[in-house]
Amino acid sequence: MKLEEKGNENVFDLLKTSALRRTTFNIYFCWFIISYIYYALSWNTNDLGGDPYIT
Repeated sequence: MKLEEKGNENVFDLLKTSALRRTTFNIYFCWFIISYIYYALSWNTNDLGGDPYIT
């Protein structure tokens, strides 16, 4: 089995086909939502009650 030679890929190659566009959008969307939830939870840990270092 031969390996193909690597070309000059860039970020825009992720937008060439509809399947790659959909997958790329879903990954970026999930990354944004998870980051936002983590950020919101990290600011609201004091409202959860208890010692944040123990719980």
